[in-house]
Amino acid sequence: MFGKATFPASLCAGLVLVLSIAAACGDNAPPQASALCGGGWPDLDNAIEEAEGELDFNVVAPTYLPATTSSVPEIAIHPREEIRLDFLPCPDTTSTVLGPRVLINETTQDIRLAEPGSSDLPTERIQTLGTSMLMQQAYTENNASLAIGWQQAGLSLIGTFVWTTKDSPPPNITEQMKTEAIRVVESIIRQ
Repeated sequence: MFGKATFPASLCAGLVLVLSIAAACGDNAPPQASALCGGGWPDLDNAIEEAEGELDFNVVAPTYLPATTSSVPEIAIHPREEIRLDFLPCPDTTSTVLGPRVLINETTQDIRLAEPGSSDLPTERIQTLGTSMLMQQAYTENNASLAIGWQQAGLSLIGTFVWTTKDSPPPNITEQMKTEAIRVVESIIRQ
């Protein structure tokens, strides 16, 4: 029922956002969730419980996801030290923008986004619920991505949010999109 894979190697600090975008934006037709949009939390709990058996830490999963995102993730595990939860966007034929696809990377390794001014990607430091975070934006052919990185409970976490357009340039990341992404991150921090 749940997609599961094993990472070939731990992610490198400078490539986390690039890899997340590449994983999320591999082609012009992004994968979409087939079910469980806007619900299904017991299924998430079961998936997390199963994954934790292969890890040396407790997974912190979001308790909030946008209604346009599946609540059952595809899970990839690097044995004992790293997990990626991939919440696919729900099918939506009424909007020109699909998503967001939400990828949550958690690792015991010290991985961080680039500090403001030290990367080609626009980065800013933000604060929410007493936690300092870095937020980066990136654009590809028809995708807009927002990555938020922070430290919590001895883990490095990066949430990547990807919005895709259908046959048009990438959407601009709006304040509403940022607010929605931060709301997902806050639901993790509160645990």
